[in-house]
Amino acid sequence: MMTETLSLGDLKAFCDRLLESFSQRQIVMLEGPLGAGKSALVAQCVTLINGAKTSSPSFSLINDYSTAESKIFHIDLYRLESEDELENIGFWDLFLEKQALIFVEWPDRVSESLWPHDWARLRICIDKTDSDIERLYQVTHQNQ
Repeated sequence: MMTETLSLGDLKAFCDRLLESFSQRQIVMLEGPLGAGKSALVAQCVTLINGAKTSSPSFSLINDYSTAESKIFHIDLYRLESEDELENIGFWDLFLEKQALIFVEWPDRVSESLWPHDWARLRICIDKTDSDIERLYQVTHQNQ
C-alpha cells in the first residue's frame, strides 16, 4: 500500500504515475466521502489520456470518455439501489472490452466476489484532511 498527502496541484504528477502502472484491462476503485475528490482524480486522468472534459456520473451512473485510441468509463454507484440494477445499466458489458480503463466510485456497492478476476484492480481511498487543499491518498493493488 502507498499513502501520500497531496494538494490539488500535486494531482497531475500523481495521476501520471498511476497511468504508467495501469494494465490493458484496469479497474480503478475509488473510495472516500462525498467531496473527497474522486471525480477530480478521474477528470485529471482522462485529461492526461485524451484531453476530454469530464462530469460526475452521479445521475447518469456511467460516463463514457472513449476515443478511437482508448476506452475509458467512469461509473458512480452511489445511487445504486441493488446489484440487480447493474445489468440494466450495462455495467457488466463494460468488462467485455479487450482493453479499457474503468473508474468506479463507491465500488463497495458491488459484492467483492462479483468483480471480474481477469481485470487488474487498484483501490484508491481518498480522505479529507485538516487542510481544505490537501487529501490523503491510499493506493492498494487488489490483484495482479
